[in-house]
Amino acid sequence: IIENKATVQFLIFKNVPMKMLELIKDKFFTLLADILKEGVDMNKMAHVLHRYKLKRLDDMEQNPHITCAMGFIGYFLYGEHTNDLKTIFSFEEALDRLATRGKEFWEGLMKRYLVDAPCVCLKG
Repeated sequence: IIENKATVQFLIFKNVPMKMLELIKDKFFTLLADILKEGVDMNKMAHVLHRYKLKRLDDMEQNPHITCAMGFIGYFLYGEHTNDLKTIFSFEEALDRLATRGKEFWEGLMKRYLVDAPCVCLKG
């Protein structure tokens, strides 16, 4: 996810054989359709959120100069209220709230931001 005024999802698929490049987009959307059909695995989602929280905490500990600078720059560019800065650095609370959300929430996000959103696919 790229933090801008409008949300952007940026996916990179590495080590894909050249002959398979044409199949990536269709495979990806088939995978999303399968996940939506079967339902989001909430155990996996909890694990993903927990790992992301640990990564962010590690970033704050190991690279505070970069992590803080990026937060301040994001606030300077896109913040509209003084509370926006607090929100940027309250990622733990936000991730804890997200961990309480149900399947419908996550499936709605997937549909809105991945399945139904405009898509550009660059291959190279």
